[in-house]
Amino acid sequence: MAKSLMKRMIKLFKNMGGLTDFQITYILGKSGDSVRPNRIKLQQKGIIKRTNNKVINENGRKCSIYQYINKKGK
Repeated sequence: MAKSLMKRMIKLFKNMGGLTDFQITYILGKSGDSVRPNRIKLQQKGIIKRTNNKVINENGRKCSIYQYINKKGK
């Protein structure tokens, strides 16, 4: 299941650009407990990166934006 979720997340990042964890959970209909560990793995593999940009969520908290790292046009 984790591999299919990671594939869905990669596709989402490729199509949508920058996303927060909340946006990923909302779009994919998954819990943060599922999304965050997979996002961390994608970061560790160098597939996505955290940007310097942040947005304020509905609770007034700052949320990091992550984006896909395009390697040689892939």
